Amino acid sequence: MNIYIQALLQWDYFDHSVLGKVRGGTQKFISLGDIRKLEILVPPLEIQRQFAAFAAQTDRLKLAVRQSLTSLETLKKSLMQQFFTQ
Repeated sequence: MNIYIQALLQWDYFDHSVLGKVRGGTQKFISLGDIRKLEILVPPLEIQRQFAAFAAQTDRLKLAVRQSLTSLETLKKSLMQQFFTQ
């Protein structure tokens, strides 16, 4: 999937734009006409590629931080175990 479009669909502003046009009580819907009226900024392909590279780097950094937190949590549990068994 195109990283730029995926990020756009997950962006709060876009979500707010769509939710503002949703109708219905029990079953929510948005009309095709309202969908066609949504303004979607589509930057040049090179900018989209730069964004995708930035997003990929951010994801790698987030994974590294998560792994570090997991390691730190494991270390903390180990140290707590040693501390309370002495």
